[in-house]
Amino acid sequence: MNNNLLFIVSSLKRGGPINQLWELLNNKNFIGDHSILSLSSLDLPGSRRKDFEQLGVKLYSLNYNGQNFYRLSREILSFINKKKFYRVISQGFRSDISVAMISKKLASKPCAILHNYIYSDYSYTYGFLRALIMTFCHVRALRAFDIIAVSESVRDFARKKYSLKSTAIRNGVVINPRNGEQYSNLTENRAIRLIYVGVIDKRKNVMKLLEAFKRVKRSDIELLVVGDGPLKNFLHHEDDSRVKYLGQRNDVNDLLLTSDFFVSASSFEGMPMAALEAIASGLPCILSDISPHRELISLSGNFGCVTDYDTCNLSKHIDSLISISRFDILSDFSIYLSSDLMARRYSELIFENKE
Repeated sequence: MNNNLLFIVSSLKRGGPINQLWELLNNKNFIGDHSILSLSSLDLPGSRRKDFEQLGVKLYSLNYNGQNFYRLSREILSFINKKKFYRVISQGFRSDISVAMISKKLASKPCAILHNYIYSDYSYTYGFLRALIMTFCHVRALRAFDIIAVSESVRDFARKKYSLKSTAIRNGVVINPRNGEQYSNLTENRAIRLIYVGVIDKRKNVMKLLEAFKRVKRSDIELLVVGDGPLKNFLHHEDDSRVKYLGQRNDVNDLLLTSDFFVSASSFEGMPMAALEAIASGLPCILSDISPHRELISLSGNFGCVTDYDTCNLSKHIDSLISISRFDILSDFSIYLSSDLMARRYSELIFENKE
């Protein structure tokens, strides 16, 4: 029986889509033999190559960073023809465009994992004109796929805006394996700790988050900012001693366990992996009022709240959520957002027509 699956990605660089892929392939409920073809080098800065190798995933690369989709599609087809894959699963702009061009030559209809709000996401990074072109090309390409949206919000947006039909499977993660451990600095006398984990850029609105934090006039609180990005230099000039910029870290799970709240003022998300990892560590979240965040919080009141970071009173939200127990958060997480649930649904969808 051929259960070979090929995932095609732009790169293995750490970020929401690749983190979600790792969670999926790491789960025993996701059946099949798994290979990943990266269009770019496997060893770009921030690559999770070693993490996937530890899972036993077979890794391949075209070592090409360009936008020549004819070249990419030819090389992808040549690679696929040398192997026997039951199905191809694509994610990302370059991959989706390239696979769409050869979709009719594949043994079965390919799948595409849609992580973002098309156009809205692109406009923040590439500007108005390029975003329009990318959106036109991407929407047209996606019609060649069975689309998996990472949230109901992304599914509904793609359907209403572009008439793209998709199946929603929410991202999931494993519960932080160190949840039962006690940390010496978790004392009643320490400051209430808020944490942000993610890219520091315009789309994530970290500066707006800082402004909201500055409006909190209390000394028993601190904010950890974990991550890297084009706006990180602004944080080095931060004059609020309660804000601690930690940069890129490899001990995020530990930092989450020593924190009390996860915060995000992001403008656009698909289904935010950082927030899921925080909830999987027992943290309530204070999130910006966008559709994917509302979807997440609607699953359980124990997951936190959404707010308008332009005007919000963070102190009031903290006081209203501080009594939520980690046990209750983790119990609800297991019901709605576990990686087991995600993996089973992916297996059912990808292999649904297999005899």
